[in-house]
Amino acid sequence: MKRGVTRSLNNKHQYYLKNLPSDWDKVPLEKLGTIYSGGTPSRLIPFLWDGSIAWVTPGELTKINSKWLTQTKEYITEAGLSNSAAKLMPKGTILVTTRATIGSVAVATIPICTNQGFKSIVPNEYTDSIFYYYLLRFIAPEIVRLSSGSTFDEISRRDFANIVVPRPPIKEQRRIAEILDTVDETIAQTEALIAKLKQIRAGLLQDLLTRGLDEDGKLRDAIAHPEQFKDSPLGQIPKDWEVCPIEEKLDKIIDYRGKTPKKSESGIPLITAKNIREGFLDREHQEYISEHSYTNWMTRGIPNVGDILFTTEAPLGNVAFFPNYKVALAQRIITLCPNLNELVPGYLLWLLLFSNSRRRLEQKSTGSTVLGIKQSVFRSLLFQFPPLKEQKIINKVIDTHNTRIRTEEAYLNKLKLQKQGLMHDLLTGKVRVNQI
Repeated sequence: MKRGVTRSLNNKHQYYLKNLPSDWDKVPLEKLGTIYSGGTPSRLIPFLWDGSIAWVTPGELTKINSKWLTQTKEYITEAGLSNSAAKLMPKGTILVTTRATIGSVAVATIPICTNQGFKSIVPNEYTDSIFYYYLLRFIAPEIVRLSSGSTFDEISRRDFANIVVPRPPIKEQRRIAEILDTVDETIAQTEALIAKLKQIRAGLLQDLLTRGLDEDGKLRDAIAHPEQFKDSPLGQIPKDWEVCPIEEKLDKIIDYRGKTPKKSESGIPLITAKNIREGFLDREHQEYISEHSYTNWMTRGIPNVGDILFTTEAPLGNVAFFPNYKVALAQRIITLCPNLNELVPGYLLWLLLFSNSRRRLEQKSTGSTVLGIKQSVFRSLLFQFPPLKEQKIINKVIDTHNTRIRTEEAYLNKLKLQKQGLMHDLLTGKVRVNQI
């Protein structure tokens, strides 16, 4: 047995090789087929480029949302192929990035060449490309761990070839791949539905925040009923709408910008700019401060549930409702406290997320590294405000649609968790499948 293989087999990090079914083999990657590195034709010789042979770089793999690589940004000529270390490989080749960007995987659907940032596997008759697409993504942390380099991370061909992986019978490989493909297809369909729903929401915001709804609950029509509209500094709006600085519709602005309080391992959740997204709070990267720090820190005022959290920079213009649990606020956030007799909090949230509003925020922002807006500038920004009754109706329409988006996003997260569990169980043989 080769030295590299022995090291891989004995490595404590390779938990996926433990307790495999007795009829599964353990083999180094070089046993899955032929491994090729890549190459780059000289950029100084024009006739080596712009041919018909697809040629890919690692950066392209990080940007595709599919397991399939169907096209490339650049193409080389036959002369480029013969005058470089690039190799033309058949469709079905498993592409793995092993330089700078480590562990991205795709399967080529076309004959393909790569630059030197890849180790590609042309599978043999015992190897299913799709099964090993999933397996190599599953063990990507191991590939990253084995990488080394003084300038940038890279895994050598020898180390890559000697990584040991499970090899089930080929029929079982194919069945596992089919099951994971089915989950992937459902995930893709759900992602497409969410994207479509978000496009519809953008259209709703455009219509409702510029035309509004008449007393019958229908969109106003400026062409059919021009008498219902008027000119304003923000363009044509319904005649009973008001345009004024946002501060005129607020009771106050609570500002905790400045230095961030001392953090702790647990305690009171600390809301930072990275927790505030486009309409909701993301608690995936939650930080905390102690109860003692909270008392000393939150002295500028406690927002009410439903007040609007607004990020003034890094990122600019994200918003979310202040939650119904105890939190502390960090820098780069201000809290907008609406005058409830003049302004519906939900309407304000959608108004700030409206693309026209976000463009105006960016136009008024400053900063060479990151864009930010001063509170004094923000206070004076003009926005359009319908009567309170119409604000409530507009908010209800958009919120109902947004609830559908949030439901689908929750379903998508559930699918992704299920896929992670399936990959662990199926790719390690913990759960067996019928071989068809």
